Amino acid sequence: MKQKENLKFGELVHRLRKEKKLSLGELEKASGVGKGYIWELEHGVKDNPSIDIVQKISRALDVPASLLLGETQDEWKAGDIFPRGLKEFLDAKKRGGTPLTAADVLLLQQTQYRMRKAPTPESWEALYKQLKESLK
Repeated sequence: MKQKENLKFGELVHRLRKEKKLSLGELEKASGVGKGYIWELEHGVKDNPSIDIVQKISRALDVPASLLLGETQDEWKAGDIFPRGLKEFLDAKKRGGTPLTAADVLLLQQTQYRMRKAPTPESWEALYKQLKESLK
């Protein structure tokens, strides 16, 4: 499916589910996400699913989670699980001898879905510093 218009998460899920000729019940079985919650997402009743829900639904629909989140291929490198800016930030920290803990990486990964994304490594670093400071 090529995303030409700027659809919301639920609209994309609905369109992909219909294209794949899946019922709500079939998507529920494939994803492990309740069909009532899927319906609410598709109809805009709920509009801020957790990253876990996004991943489960994207796997069940056999599409990258980035597609459901409205990201373009330019913003993600094929096969990466992180947006380019975050990956570059993580790589720089590792090269510099101060790699982030798994918990910190997860925190940033979850934050980027809630706040969309920080496009550059510098933006990720600023966000990371703010998060660490607020968690002290």
